[in-house]
Amino acid sequence: MEKAQNNLAIAKQQLLEDEASVASAESSLLDAKSNVDLQKAEYDRKAILAKPEIVTRNDLYVAKQSYQSAKAQYQVALANLNSAKAKLGSINNNTQVQAAQLALNQAQLNLSYMQVHAPVAGHITNFSLSAGQYVNAGDVLFGMTENKPWRIRADLLEPFLQHIRVGDLVTFRLRMYPQEVYEGVVTDIGYGIDFSSADTGKALPKPIS
Repeated sequence: MEKAQNNLAIAKQQLLEDEASVASAESSLLDAKSNVDLQKAEYDRKAILAKPEIVTRNDLYVAKQSYQSAKAQYQVALANLNSAKAKLGSINNNTQVQAAQLALNQAQLNLSYMQVHAPVAGHITNFSLSAGQYVNAGDVLFGMTENKPWRIRADLLEPFLQHIRVGDLVTFRLRMYPQEVYEGVVTDIGYGIDFSSADTGKALPKPIS
């Protein structure tokens, strides 16, 4: 995450430098435009004075060359400005900053995965990790049995289902505590049981053996 934070800071710093480059290129373009106007005015003045031969042809030639050079410098300044703007992109939608921000968000999310919080109270089962063991993302590390409430599934024949409704009170016993009688409530009634041996992707529950 620290690396992602540094990359984001670098991207933002680069954005500031690109903004400064655009501002500098805009200033250079204004200077080049002013120079073009100045050299054009000087060339036009000497062109008028050249007719009565108040200025020499060489002076007129030098003024013309200066004017042409100023126009060329203006085109270079314009190209530099366009290049600086293209590198900057959109200030509010800079791809480098956005990519660095997304990488930071992902790093923060990955860092949050270092802690596992149980959504409910219960007991961890089948836990066999040892210190230093490498774990791949998505690996099942252990199970958890919830303290409350418990959910019990019962397979009943169709003739008996017509007498059962959601919300009915039921009593049941557990094999580990046969002397105890527990109470529960019917929460839902399924619509089918899969008796096939092929894996159907758990579209229907398997009957309890």
